[in-house]
Amino acid sequence: MTRIVSIVEGRCEWFLAAADSIAGKHGIDAKAAAPANPEAVRGAKEWLTGCMPAGRSYRPTRHQAALTSTFDMDAARRAAPSFDKLWRDVTALLEHA
Repeated sequence: MTRIVSIVEGRCEWFLAAADSIAGKHGIDAKAAAPANPEAVRGAKEWLTGCMPAGRSYRPTRHQAALTSTFDMDAARRAAPSFDKLWRDVTALLEHA
């Protein structure tokens, strides 16, 4: 039996990579747009908070599941090499399962 092992670091920046798909949803401003290099952004939670109305802030436990439900995985794959790596690795694991 062949074992496939892969490590991919999950990043909050993936929401930034697909910002166009979460814009206007779950408290994110409708004008939010993905930065040119989302994986270079440090402080992704603060970036997301900046896309919310004054007085509101991004909270992973409150927002992550809802934002994930509208998250455009193809956009994230195009904009974030680490998300594309996750996609390729999970696909390989499923193909060998």
